[in-house]
Amino acid sequence: GSSRTHSLTSLTLTHCLLLRHLPLDINQGRLTALDHTIQKKTSVPHTTRHTTTNTSHIKMKIIEKILKIRSERALPGAVEPPPAPTVQPYFSFEFFPPKTEAGLDNLYERIDRMKDLEPLFIDVTWGAGGKTERETLSIASYAQQYCGLDVLMHLTCTGLSKEAVRSALEAARDAGVHNILALRGDAGKGQSAWAPHPQGFKNATELVRFIREEFGDHFGIAVAGHPEGHIEGEGVDKDL
Repeated sequence: GSSRTHSLTSLTLTHCLLLRHLPLDINQGRLTALDHTIQKKTSVPHTTRHTTTNTSHIKMKIIEKILKIRSERALPGAVEPPPAPTVQPYFSFEFFPPKTEAGLDNLYERIDRMKDLEPLFIDVTWGAGGKTERETLSIASYAQQYCGLDVLMHLTCTGLSKEAVRSALEAARDAGVHNILALRGDAGKGQSAWAPHPQGFKNATELVRFIREEFGDHFGIAVAGHPEGHIEGEGVDKDL
């Protein structure tokens, strides 16, 4: 299954304060972004709050942001940046696509307010089989283009062929996403155990390799970390 510990290249975010799954009040809806479709990959969410794109924010790979912060916090004359924040921790927010349009409207309002807390990034989850693809991409696009936030978009292997994954990644790239959390994913609804799509990937390693081969260095790729070994693995030594 997928772990909640994010690893970015050789660095992890275990020192970050991750605030997740905030309760959503679906009674307040102002913003709508459901007009973003997979067929219309370059479209951006329509909102009543924002009318212009946030052009002051330069999109970055999250690992580059972490290294930049560590370098800025290093002591004068230090050869290497400190291994952890020396002034204050950085943190992220995680959001999952609501099931209703009212809930989605409310989520945009929450993101608009919570951006003022200046998280290092936000991450947006992905439904098994790509069932939330439209909403996930719409949330990611809105957060980046209107709120000036860097987004880490989840992507799982569950229920997806290689072509479906390629299409999702193309849509993410066109929406301005520069960071992907590559996951195998959990078993689909009604399944007792996880199984790969016949034309898909067997694990996150294959997914990471595919992203690099097809999209080069465009995406910063994060993965799930299992410090005690994967539950389905043959042991830590074998995993390594």
